[in-house]
Amino acid sequence: MFIRVADDTPSMAPSHSQAPVYKSIHPQPQRPLFTLPAELRLQIYSDLLTIPPSSNSTNDTCLNAVSIAWSSSSPNPTILSILATCRRLHHETAHLFYSLNRLYITNRQIANISHLHSFFRTVLVDRLRGVREVVLAVATFEDVMSGWRLARDAMPKLEVLEFVIRVAFDLVEDAEKGKGEFLREFGTEGAGQSAGPRLKELRLTHKWASQLSPTDLWAWRIFGEEMSAVLPFRVITCRP
Repeated sequence: MFIRVADDTPSMAPSHSQAPVYKSIHPQPQRPLFTLPAELRLQIYSDLLTIPPSSNSTNDTCLNAVSIAWSSSSPNPTILSILATCRRLHHETAHLFYSLNRLYITNRQIANISHLHSFFRTVLVDRLRGVREVVLAVATFEDVMSGWRLARDAMPKLEVLEFVIRVAFDLVEDAEKGKGEFLREFGTEGAGQSAGPRLKELRLTHKWASQLSPTDLWAWRIFGEEMSAVLPFRVITCRP
């Protein structure tokens, strides 16, 4: 809010050449934090905003991402309160939360790729572009390639990608049938794009061990080893 400082000196004619002078009622003082070098501030922000893996909690909110009333479920919600301290602090730190932590986009009831696309639209583009690690829930092995295309386009700095496959029945058979498409998408045609992410690790996990026989578990592990041998990043096939 601003007030206008009036000139008490009488004037014979109005002057249009002088702009009015405004003064803030609530000027923001210079915070001592901003007197520190930028590199030191970045280290402080990183220490504050990095959530330890043991503190990670997942909420199945992807389905209702657009309409849900968001609230903090963090065990230590005061960590994120620094983002609301002042405008400059928010500008310097907001993007770091996404780049420093693993983003979970899951849904317990249904893991439809269309919900993933809808969820991406609820997050600022610049925030998504800074994500380095993400966990995505999909229904079947066939959805892995579609999910990868969405993540690849939205998250060019992505390094670690995990797919939690909800339906493990026929998982090995589907993986064998889709091996060609899998290699095309994650190989030179998909992962080798100049503007795309350079994955370091791809995790393909399934939710329920009871859906796979010991033979299928062994074949699923071998599939991961075969993919690791031909792709430019590590492929891990296991349970979450």
